[in-house]
Amino acid sequence: MGGASGAGAIGGAGAAGKPVNGEAGKGGVGGSGTEGGAGTGGASNDAGAAGMGGVGGTSTAFFCPEPVEGATSYGALDVWSDAGGVFVRVGARLYADLGDGWFLFDEGRSDTGGLTGYEDGPLLRYGSVVGCGIERIERDGRAACDGAAEAVHVHVVSSELAYAVYGERVLVHNGTYWKQHGEPLGAPFAVGVRQVWADETTLAVAAEAGVYLAQGAEQPVLQTELVAEDGTLPDFSAVWGLPDGTLYAGNRRGEIFAFEAGTWSHRYTTTPGDCAAIRRLWAMGDQLFIATRNEVYSARSGTLEPILDVPCEEAARIGSLWGNAPDDVFILYQTASPDSACGGLALSHYDGRRLRPR
Repeated sequence: MGGASGAGAIGGAGAAGKPVNGEAGKGGVGGSGTEGGAGTGGASNDAGAAGMGGVGGTSTAFFCPEPVEGATSYGALDVWSDAGGVFVRVGARLYADLGDGWFLFDEGRSDTGGLTGYEDGPLLRYGSVVGCGIERIERDGRAACDGAAEAVHVHVVSSELAYAVYGERVLVHNGTYWKQHGEPLGAPFAVGVRQVWADETTLAVAAEAGVYLAQGAEQPVLQTELVAEDGTLPDFSAVWGLPDGTLYAGNRRGEIFAFEAGTWSHRYTTTPGDCAAIRRLWAMGDQLFIATRNEVYSARSGTLEPILDVPCEEAARIGSLWGNAPDDVFILYQTASPDSACGGLALSHYDGRRLRPR
């Protein structure tokens, strides 16, 4: 079912440290297209209602960055949150809502890469910046270089443990500094790492060459069970683990495999087509969330529940998803070109039943 159109575009992007949005309800252009995309499944998209934004529902302004004149696409589109706020990376810009509305929190040097952070601690902005591929940004806005490697993905486990990947290498952070973890996964350019996930005992890397897995301090090993029999690369693009030890890995064909009791098995397949590639996985408890280029699903007990879909076209895509709980999930997506109202972007919150503008 489609989301209601007309969630007002509320002001434009302000200068650093200034509000991005004006007061709710004063916007004149109807958001970034049809709020909530096509809105499949049982999730209704109630656009336009005030009071949905802000931590704890205290802010009334929806996320609405200024259009990017002449731009045809975005590099970084990422969202990360914790109890202290919601943070969105759009290209080189980092926006935040700490409970009182959206504002431009920081502006970096690279428009590609991603965003993550430490619970109740600093953020980590990463990407292709020569000499400083991982940047630490404190909650008061102070920024400093944290690592030189041009990481393609970073995953934080705790205040004293984080991992990053680039090329064929895995890096580990011990709370003080980054260093290489083990030996390179393979020959340069043959591995093509894309994402990393870890907890205190398990490390998993999704890569073009397959999935690499390590228990404890072991060297990550290529999972040969997932290597395609026809000789083509399995092309894995996302990975995430559950507290019970189950590990999920998704590839660019839209297939998701589960690792349980030492064995891999096929678990889900998303809608076939040009946009089927798995972009993000996120889970908490026994509930898994899956994002392809144009769809978001909730998965539990072997069943896929559609939450959101956008058109499978060049100017529309799911950017990222992140959650604090299964009923507290944020989805950042693009519905129009960057020079459109609100930069063609929308941020929605899933409360376990409904998808609402944020």
